[in-house]
Amino acid sequence: MSIVTCQCGAQYTFPERLAGKRVKCKNCQRAIQLPDVEPAEVAAEVTEEESGVWSALAAEASSAASRAAERQERQRAEAQRRAAMAEEADEMRGAPSGGAIGSMAQHWSAYIKDVGGSCLLITNPGNLANIITLCVMGAVQSLLSFAACLGLVGSIIVNGWLCAYYFNIVLHAAGGEKDLPDMNFFDGWIDGIIFPLLKFIGVSALCMLPLICYAILIMGGIGPTLDNPDEMVLLFVILGGLMFPMIMLMAAVGGLGALMHPVLILRTIFVTAVPYLVTCALVCGALIGSSLAADAVHSHQAGKNPFGASVLVSVASVYGMVVAMRMIGLYYHHFKHRFSWSWG
Repeated sequence: MSIVTCQCGAQYTFPERLAGKRVKCKNCQRAIQLPDVEPAEVAAEVTEEESGVWSALAAEASSAASRAAERQERQRAEAQRRAAMAEEADEMRGAPSGGAIGSMAQHWSAYIKDVGGSCLLITNPGNLANIITLCVMGAVQSLLSFAACLGLVGSIIVNGWLCAYYFNIVLHAAGGEKDLPDMNFFDGWIDGIIFPLLKFIGVSALCMLPLICYAILIMGGIGPTLDNPDEMVLLFVILGGLMFPMIMLMAAVGGLGALMHPVLILRTIFVTAVPYLVTCALVCGALIGSSLAADAVHSHQAGKNPFGASVLVSVASVYGMVVAMRMIGLYYHHFKHRFSWSWG
């Protein structure tokens, strides 16, 4: 913007796009010749505007990370509130409250009851609607694999949304909720899709870390050469399966920062060894069961209807993940009184 002064003393500011033109003074009605703007001044203003745009983009990227942290903190506080309400309800029914009052047998009884209820989620109309929606998203994800670049972008969006909902299932089950959480179809590209997807990839990478390290050592000629390397691979796969429930729980409820305290993690697993192993078995059973069902469907339908087979495989996988996430959250809800740390 530039300033021009009329002969009568009135001053006006005008944008550079009017430079060189004549305008009329509102005070004395004289014609005012607007001066030309030097190219350097225009360039400086353009540079300043571009700098402002980039600064705004950087500020938005920075605030997105802050919003994600605040959102996780709100979810954690909500889970704590719901857990407290569930404990009060359990006390009124005479069930264990999570403290020293309830015996281990009572905790086991409540845990087994909730596990059985998780296998029957579809009997509730609201849960059935959510599961159908998840299955539809899983089917869309499968169909997108047949597309090109557009399918890749769509797969990232669908996978990110599914990961966000899986984490939410763990969080709600950890808070004592009996049903699946409500659907939130869009919570922002970063908070609702990118961060959950990256977090789930991080969980998977941590579970496979021993196997990855072993493979790197073997390829580098550093590791020991075994007569039957398949047994070692199977061992690392089992180890990753044992790590998955705890890492997934930390990512959903407390954040992966708890990994900085491995002694507390190992102590928690030790003092809750039996329920943790049962949870691992239930999680693996849900995932392997859905995988076997998917393989059976695929083997029978792949040649006849490849699209239909892919859709059914995705549906089986999604339902297995829903049940598995519930098991992980219920493990924390019923045995958190024995954890070596607290999330509230």
